[in-house]
Amino acid sequence: MGWLIGVALLFFSMILSIGLSIYFLFYGKKSFLLYSFIFCQALIFIWSSGYIVEILSTTLQLKWVAVIFEGVAICFIGFAWLVFSMVYTKNRFRKNRVVLCGMLIIPIIEYILLITNFKHGLYYKEFNIYGRQYGIAFWINIISTYIYVFIGTIMIIKYTITMLGNQKKQSILLIIAVTVPIISNIMYLTKILMIKIDVTPLSFSLSLLLFAALTFRYRFLNSIPAGLRKVFDTVEASIILIDNTNSIVLKNNSFINTFAEYKGCNVNDFCNYLSKRMIGDYNNTNLMNSILKCYEKPIFGEMHLNIDNGKIFRVSVQSVKDSINIEIGRVVSFTDITLYRNLSNELSEKNIQLTEANDKLRQHMAVVEELAVLKERNRVAREIHDSIGHTLTFLVKIHEGAIMDFGKNNDRMLESIKTANKVTRQGLKELRLSLYDMMTERQDTGMLFQELERLSADFKNSDIKIVITNECSNIHVKPELSKSILRICQEAVTNSIKHGNADEINIIIRLDGKILKMYIIDNGKGCSEIRKGYGLSGMEERVKKYGGIIQCGSDGESGFNIRIEIPIITGVDNLND
Repeated sequence: MGWLIGVALLFFSMILSIGLSIYFLFYGKKSFLLYSFIFCQALIFIWSSGYIVEILSTTLQLKWVAVIFEGVAICFIGFAWLVFSMVYTKNRFRKNRVVLCGMLIIPIIEYILLITNFKHGLYYKEFNIYGRQYGIAFWINIISTYIYVFIGTIMIIKYTITMLGNQKKQSILLIIAVTVPIISNIMYLTKILMIKIDVTPLSFSLSLLLFAALTFRYRFLNSIPAGLRKVFDTVEASIILIDNTNSIVLKNNSFINTFAEYKGCNVNDFCNYLSKRMIGDYNNTNLMNSILKCYEKPIFGEMHLNIDNGKIFRVSVQSVKDSINIEIGRVVSFTDITLYRNLSNELSEKNIQLTEANDKLRQHMAVVEELAVLKERNRVAREIHDSIGHTLTFLVKIHEGAIMDFGKNNDRMLESIKTANKVTRQGLKELRLSLYDMMTERQDTGMLFQELERLSADFKNSDIKIVITNECSNIHVKPELSKSILRICQEAVTNSIKHGNADEINIIIRLDGKILKMYIIDNGKGCSEIRKGYGLSGMEERVKKYGGIIQCGSDGESGFNIRIEIPIITGVDNLND
């Protein structure tokens, strides 16, 4: 009855092993860890099925075939367990072919000794249908298997305690899971268990089942449903899934393309990769720490990385929990915001430039306004000087004549007073026109010379002779130049009378080719040294405005003359053109 129970347990172990292998093959995430786990399960299946055949065999030959078959598992289970432990704990030798081949030497030799036992008797001293006597090779195999299993178990226990930390319950269950096979095998060999069947394969199977239930769910199985993987891969952001052992277990297509240089799956290596490519002041310590170690609250930040000529990422780190709220890892997403950030920076720079331009424009407008005010002030001052100065000079001469005629020639005195009144009114009119800068839109030489003739006529009663000579009747003078010529003549007449005491003034205007020439000559007392006052300076300014030249001269004893030349294209138009 006892052997029947043992066979049932072994059969259960066999079914459990094959069931776990098939399940993880279909639903698991293909990795070296999964394959090493299935390798262990396959050996347990071989062990259990071979052991069942050995128990039920009725001939020596069948029994030996079963021993040879299950010997594959007995010789290689220690190696398979150690490889699985190295992969699970990410031992640095897990991919070292030299180390792995070295570990295989003892199991291979032991299996060769097993299948050739009838020639040397080192594995079994005696083997028959009723029992067996173990040889030295068997015990060497047991010792080497224990060493392999013990080393692998210690690695898992140490790794489990280090990685799980505060999750004590889970840590204890994992430690129990990895120590069950060793304890059960020791109890069988030392006859502590009063059963005749070796339950080691069953204990291995149960141990791996518990191991998978506690941890492999997050290491073997895909962390997102298969139906959502396509959506996960098409997300524009670069996303990685990190488990609670700091391994990158999943990368979407965007991450693979963006971080093409990084091929690893270790979070520490990935953080070192990020640190080496940091640009500027984007190195957020809190953000980097959250990638290395999951925080309860989501962490957000920015990273500027030297990838594809520099990219700026919006980074988020959020924890992942299972159905019972146990933290099993974290999701890290990198959203490329380079274009947005560049546009934002460019907009900020444009705003700064626009502000500076507005400030400069305000300053320029202030200067232009000040210059305009100054220019208008100078214009008004010059107009007042030319018009009012001329009028006052003329009034002085008229009043002097009227005083001299008082009591001698009252009719002439009365005429002088009327002329003074007329000149005063005309002066006020010219002052208003000067203040408002009002001139006719088109003024030809006839109108200009009418003004000059009126100027000459006004001084007749003062015994001052002003002769006007017009030698350019075929042109019309632009309003602004006409006004300037009139003001120059008024200022010249005023200076001749006021400073030179002249009583005869000649004004000659002629057209010489494309040059308008003007001569003003008086018979005053002259001067040896010409000092430019406000009047002469004003005349120079008016002439230079049209690109012309002005020259003044005197022989020092009598007479003063002014010569002016103005290009025709700037102030006059030929009526014959």
